[in-house]
Amino acid sequence: MNKRVLNILIPANRMDRKRLVIDLLLAGAVFGGYFWYTHWTPAHKLESEHYIAFSNASIEDTQEALNRAEALYRAYTAFWDVNATPYKKLLLKIYSSRKEFKRANPMSGWAEAFYQEPYCHQYLDSERENRAYHWMIHEATHQLNNEISHFELPQWAEEGIACYFSTSKTIEGKIQLGIIDRNTYPVWWLHSLGLSGILSQDKSTQNIMSIKSIVNDEKPLKLNQHVNLYYIHWFSLVHFLLEGEQRKYRESFIASVKKTSGLDSFEKNIGPYNKIEPQWYRHLCRIIAGL
Repeated sequence: MNKRVLNILIPANRMDRKRLVIDLLLAGAVFGGYFWYTHWTPAHKLESEHYIAFSNASIEDTQEALNRAEALYRAYTAFWDVNATPYKKLLLKIYSSRKEFKRANPMSGWAEAFYQEPYCHQYLDSERENRAYHWMIHEATHQLNNEISHFELPQWAEEGIACYFSTSKTIEGKIQLGIIDRNTYPVWWLHSLGLSGILSQDKSTQNIMSIKSIVNDEKPLKLNQHVNLYYIHWFSLVHFLLEGEQRKYRESFIASVKKTSGLDSFEKNIGPYNKIEPQWYRHLCRIIAGL
């Protein structure tokens, strides 16, 4: 390489190094700013028999959240006949408001609560939804599915089971499984379906999706545009399988949950979808009529 070419390359390399340093400093500033903005420090740490709650809500509200979580734990382990005690306590993060929840978890989207191992995240805002603990119960059910039962479930069963627990009424500190609380999600959206009472008609207008697509975790409609409709299907199908037809399908469904469950498994363990579908639809109509 001649001297003239070498003189040209040296400044260029210095410029590249300078640009790299500037880019790294900018990236560090962005990530540092993000972690500073999302940093969250709890004011309280409360414990119960099976849970630890890190919280910025009041001590009273945090204690009530722990009471609800323990009620769920008792109902869940009794339902699934789980005797194992966790090798460590399950973890909750409880925020004092939705604003605080969103600041600490800016990627949480539309969620009111979420579970990301090892924490179940929930806000308790006294000015919104009357301290809707059912969001926490829903996410804490996911936590129990993962950390206690170690289930590997298709989405419809995972979400449907979480809804089954979170939509059940709590009376005198005990969850009454299967007794629907109308002030829970997605129950409060059921009337929005506007069902005709005729399955074929509601399928043609896409108010109802086929059980076949649901149990195969297919998405005939875009999930982000029809999220409430999917949750209604997941919730009502699991509620039907556990409570409908005089609990005819309960044991078969419970057994199938412990296996990989697509359409083949569903039809083998529970029944043909074209037989189940009209029964489930009638069950859904009865739920709506009873609200």
